[in-house]
Amino acid sequence: MNTRIFRLASLTWFLIGLTVARCAETNVPPAVAETQSPQTVRPGPAAPNEEPAVLHVFNRPVVILRARLFGGAPRERVRAATERINSLIHRKVFGPIETQRRAEGITISVGGEIVMMITPGDVDPFSGKDLEATAAETEQLLSVGLNEAKTQSSVKYLVRAGLKAGAATLVFLALLFVLVRTNGFLRPRVLAIEGKAAKELSQRGLIMLSQLTVIMHWGLRLLFWVVLGAGLFEWLAFSLRCFPYTRPWGDGLQGNLMGLLGRITSAVVHTLPNLLIIAVIVLATRAVVALVRAFFRGVEAGRIAVPWVEVEATRATQRIVIVVIWLFAIVMMYPYLP
Repeated sequence: MNTRIFRLASLTWFLIGLTVARCAETNVPPAVAETQSPQTVRPGPAAPNEEPAVLHVFNRPVVILRARLFGGAPRERVRAATERINSLIHRKVFGPIETQRRAEGITISVGGEIVMMITPGDVDPFSGKDLEATAAETEQLLSVGLNEAKTQSSVKYLVRAGLKAGAATLVFLALLFVLVRTNGFLRPRVLAIEGKAAKELSQRGLIMLSQLTVIMHWGLRLLFWVVLGAGLFEWLAFSLRCFPYTRPWGDGLQGNLMGLLGRITSAVVHTLPNLLIIAVIVLATRAVVALVRAFFRGVEAGRIAVPWVEVEATRATQRIVIVVIWLFAIVMMYPYLP
């Protein structure tokens, strides 16, 4: 157990180190300027075989470019804008951000340098926004990305973020240790209680109820994995949110977890009646299988005389009958499967 925890701790610190190293990579090639004059070239729509391209700034989506501009396709515009913005980040130029209206669209500049232009062709026709609203939203998202890049350039901030992630890792490992210890303490006791209850119920002829005792064991296992999974997701989301570059991943991971839990809860509520029917079928099948095994054990021991079953073929006959019973149960459960 200690070796397993040590391996998990090593993997955890490796992931944190990889995250910090990835976050510190902000050096990029210098920007490539557009050579065409905005007064002489008009923007045009993207060709049918060209797809819109998303501009990301410091791992955050800022705007979707859809139209051609100065002969450049949306993907080329995104590449050029990314090079300009990364060059500004490399030179530690994070503002001010300004917009200017021109005949072709609205330019967005950072520190007096134009980084991109939003054209009417870039506006999403289904969003209900006009060119000015799209440019304002782009300016706001660009400001957020540049502020995160500015924060990322602080070594002191990265050290504090690494310490926070390390503390969260220690808390998660402590939780894992407690879970493993608790599970090891409770499991044999639950199994003992389960076996005792099943034996007493079987002796009283309540074979179907005796099969229900397995719920205690499986409930403990389910609780263990649910708590472990929730702790793992929360630790990973918190660690990713500590660093500006990976913060969107942490937010998305936590949002996806909450959405997944909501969908699972909704699905369970809607399928609960069917699940109960399936559970009843499984328990009834297990009870029938237990009776079949008891019957064939009696035949094999000579306590029960059956003319159509030979003692030498008892085990083979028992397996065949059990397989047929489970196949019949699966056929009955099939209409109720989610």
